[in-house]
Amino acid sequence: MKIMKFGGGSLKGAEDIREIVSIIAAERDKKVVVVSALNGVTDTLSSFSPEMQEKDVESLVESIRERHLTILHDLAPSDKNSASWINKKCDQLARLLYGVIYTEELTPRSRDLIHSFGERLSVPLLVSALNAEGIHAEGFEADAIGMITDGVFSHASVRLDQASPNLRKALTHLPEKIVPVITGYFGCDERGHVTTFGRGGSDYTATILASSLDASSVELWKDTNGFMSADPRIVASAHLIPELSYDEAAELAYFGSKILHPRTVEPLIPKGIPLFIKNVKSPETPGSVVSSRQNKKKDIVKSVAYTSRIGFLKIHGPSVGYKPGVLMTLVSRLSAGGINIKSVLTSQTCINILLDGCDTVAGMRTLQGISEGSVARIEQIDNIGLIAVVGEGLIEEKGIGARVLGAVAEKGVNVEMLAAGASRVAMYFLVKEDAVFDTVRAIHEEFFH
Repeated sequence: MKIMKFGGGSLKGAEDIREIVSIIAAERDKKVVVVSALNGVTDTLSSFSPEMQEKDVESLVESIRERHLTILHDLAPSDKNSASWINKKCDQLARLLYGVIYTEELTPRSRDLIHSFGERLSVPLLVSALNAEGIHAEGFEADAIGMITDGVFSHASVRLDQASPNLRKALTHLPEKIVPVITGYFGCDERGHVTTFGRGGSDYTATILASSLDASSVELWKDTNGFMSADPRIVASAHLIPELSYDEAAELAYFGSKILHPRTVEPLIPKGIPLFIKNVKSPETPGSVVSSRQNKKKDIVKSVAYTSRIGFLKIHGPSVGYKPGVLMTLVSRLSAGGINIKSVLTSQTCINILLDGCDTVAGMRTLQGISEGSVARIEQIDNIGLIAVVGEGLIEEKGIGARVLGAVAEKGVNVEMLAAGASRVAMYFLVKEDAVFDTVRAIHEEFFH
């Protein structure tokens, strides 16, 4: 069995869906399909706020309804069942949005439920298109078939021990010719409340299904050829990486590569299931394969990734890095405030907590007035970029760090902070945000020219 996932970047209109149908039709193995929302729909849903007027809600919902019904009419004009499903879901969405504006409160629980409607509406489009081509397909909503999560809104993790039996029960006993098409991006907690996996979460859905169903492989079909040695928008000579290990892919996803959701490879590792990244617009292109194979290259480094809009909090004090309990107090406070910590670096006199740039103000506010006696002051640093250098053998190979920092120094860029050793395949450092592009180009040139 193969899991095939199709992303929102390749789901813009009827012609894109026809291309997806042709790819599915060409696959002779038994398959399960995962689908994201149509391109831009989740962004539209994210634009909703409790301050909207009723007419604004009506306009938002009707624009979504019209787009899906127009595509459906193009794909299968006589499919009244899918049209009815789309209308039903749009009516549910409208009631939900009206309820939020009446209560003037958008909770994390309501937000995740609202965001799930993009996938709920795209599934019937692909099902209808497949059926119109003689491929028997049936749609499934992930929460309805038991994709159980830990209940963390917006950043949920699956509970495989609970979800896997549910998914096997729902999907392994279908008639042989049925192609299941499943909503990506979300699941539900034990009480049935919808929880999303974060942007790009349909990748994670696909690998959860692969692990649960003992699939032979996973294919993520996107609008790109695969992992690149750098972002081609800033490095013209960036090239495709044909093979990566699980660790390399995970680090690149975590440190800014938009190819994968950061949690994607986790469900695959215990069973060694390979992951293929393919381009919908160029199915014949080999793409990238991610597997358990640790394939070192001569110069070790395979890719340079970056994340903009990073910030950090510097907690100063004569013994903050030594006194027991200080770090635990800081982390607990930030966690209770719903603030995700990217990394922590400590010294005797300073604890540095790395955050997303949009969280530094809230983080500063959360830690104000902290009563630990060793904390003298807290400093907020903004407008920082994170650079990650990734490759199998990076930590073991002598001289790689020196080459990286030498290339950066030649560009006159100052390194604000450096960490290596936390991962055996990655090192990362911080620079001023306006120096990110020059830094990436300098490192890429050092290792690939």
